[in-house]
Amino acid sequence: MKNLIYAVLFTLFFSHAAVADDKIDAEKLLKGKLESVIIVLEKKDIDRQLKKEKIVEIVEPIFNFSFMSRLTLGKKYWPSLTQDQQKKFVALFTKRLKDSYLDKMLLYSDEKIKYKASVQIKKKVHIP
Repeated sequence: MKNLIYAVLFTLFFSHAAVADDKIDAEKLLKGKLESVIIVLEKKDIDRQLKKEKIVEIVEPIFNFSFMSRLTLGKKYWPSLTQDQQKKFVALFTKRLKDSYLDKMLLYSDEKIKYKASVQIKKKVHIP
């Protein structure tokens, strides 16, 4: 169970490289978001749906769901969709990701996150 929670949290937050001026900014951004999510998950006095909504408010600004959708379909299939189909795909893809990860995150049971050192490669900072 502990590994599942870690896998979900790391996949959710680290599935893309955080672009920042330096490693400290990227670390602060992601650690801050993770800590905020954990605070919400640890609250026993709010229901599941409200937890999901609060988590989405916290993490949604750092995700580019449109870009992730394009990457998912790739250069071969994305351009073949009409603009309306692309919008619909982005909406459905976003909903699917949120539903999947939020349900798994609600399995959280007071695990602690151990952070590894970030690595800067050119202008991108990768946090393992």
